[in-house]
Amino acid sequence: MARLHRFGLRVAYRTLLVYWRVWRPRTQGVCVAVWCDGALLLVRHSYKPGYGLPSGGRRRGEVPRDAAARELREEVGIAVSPEVLQPAGHVVTRAFGNEDHLDVFELHFDREPALRVDGREILSARFHARAEVPGLELLPGSRVWLEGSPQSTDSAV
Repeated sequence: MARLHRFGLRVAYRTLLVYWRVWRPRTQGVCVAVWCDGALLLVRHSYKPGYGLPSGGRRRGEVPRDAAARELREEVGIAVSPEVLQPAGHVVTRAFGNEDHLDVFELHFDREPALRVDGREILSARFHARAEVPGLELLPGSRVWLEGSPQSTDSAV
């Protein structure tokens, strides 16, 4: 069943790419940079290439911080109150035809949290040492934010 679900996600994503290239919409999403002992949490999706921060689109009327907490819970199983997410910037990318506006948040842990992926949308999630991240194929929003933002030193959860 997971294989069928992944196939559906790939078809839906490719359809969305065509829509974006034709209509060039402005989309709004969120990303969450989760840090633990200098390592960054990155996920790999089943339907698009590369690694990225846990991320996703905002629902109609949803404020960015709430969307970020929801996406973090849905993608990797980390449930936190939206208030603990610290604003970490805003990036705009135009990699897939759409103009994607992403609000980025950060979250710091003293010890590695338990992660849960569904094997459908998210195939893997793990912490990567900061030094290894530049060698990875990164999704555009994650890459743009990481290139312009050093790891912050906010206190951990």
